[in-house]
Amino acid sequence: MDSPKQGRIYYLDVLRTIACKLVVMLHCAAKYMVCAPGSANFFTGNLLDSLSRVCVPLFVMISGALALNEERQFTFAVTKRRVLKLAVFFIFWSAVYCLVYRVLTPVLDGGKPGLGEAAAAFIKGHVHLWFVYMIVGLYLITPLLRLWVKAENKRAVNYFLLLALVFGSVLPLAVNTGLVFNSGFRHIEEILNVRLDLKYVAGYTMYFILGWYLNKYPVRRYRALYLAGALGAAVTVLGTLALSLKQGKLCEIFYDFTGPFVLAQAAAVFVWVKRACGQTGENRCVTLVSRLSLGIYGVHVLLISAFYSFLPGLLADRAYFVIPAAFALTFVSSCALSWLMGRIPLLKRAV
Repeated sequence: MDSPKQGRIYYLDVLRTIACKLVVMLHCAAKYMVCAPGSANFFTGNLLDSLSRVCVPLFVMISGALALNEERQFTFAVTKRRVLKLAVFFIFWSAVYCLVYRVLTPVLDGGKPGLGEAAAAFIKGHVHLWFVYMIVGLYLITPLLRLWVKAENKRAVNYFLLLALVFGSVLPLAVNTGLVFNSGFRHIEEILNVRLDLKYVAGYTMYFILGWYLNKYPVRRYRALYLAGALGAAVTVLGTLALSLKQGKLCEIFYDFTGPFVLAQAAAVFVWVKRACGQTGENRCVTLVSRLSLGIYGVHVLLISAFYSFLPGLLADRAYFVIPAAFALTFVSSCALSWLMGRIPLLKRAV
């Protein structure tokens, strides 16, 4: 979510703005994913949740496009600076969420704060702060990735992305889907995760490198990619609905950020925005939201919780109205708070 210091790239700012909005939408829709799978509320929540899944992949791809760019400086000193910035961000917001949910909330409910639980929760971070650990890990290995993620090693990069697609995306989803119907897939899962153990090409490194690749090279068959993205979105929506109906509760297999259907959506959005917006451009709203994105990410979950806490029971069963309303109020207020904190000396390092 960091913004480039060596000159802004307009389409990446647009992508960051889109990803920022989608992560807010994702968490607004999450409330309704505990509803009965056959209900209208579940269908609405699933639809918006599924279409918002590209938010995390886009954030990682943007980071990779910038951090692995050979024309941009990314030394060990830069790595240290970015990691420290994210550490300050994490410490501040983890403390805020622990104070609200582990200390103040129990006291207001007439109980006592669980200090031991609060300490553990502080280290782990609130539900959305897992992203900080993941992106810090990617920044830590960036100096190593930059040794070989170069134009001269394009064939090696292609090979890495192929392995990542097969062993880090397609096969895990196939195995997890198979396990819903037959426990015999446990044997294949063991081969994939324990015996082959190709963790090097698994996880979010795939998106980090893919961001560099799509930023550097044009996609000639972009219409086919757009079609794949649309099909990926449809499969995510309908596949989640079908498996959830089978299990009688939410089945999140198709929600996996590294799954092939979310991957297809993310790559299609990335390429579409790149082609539509280009390297240069200017939009004050886009630039502003892009600059505020880290603060918005930090505060938005707190504001969503506040919105749903005061939501009248009569409206709570109308997801088609509540989710867009929660999104609009949360996004605007998150932007405002992030902007305000950025102008307070003691708080600006947390956004």
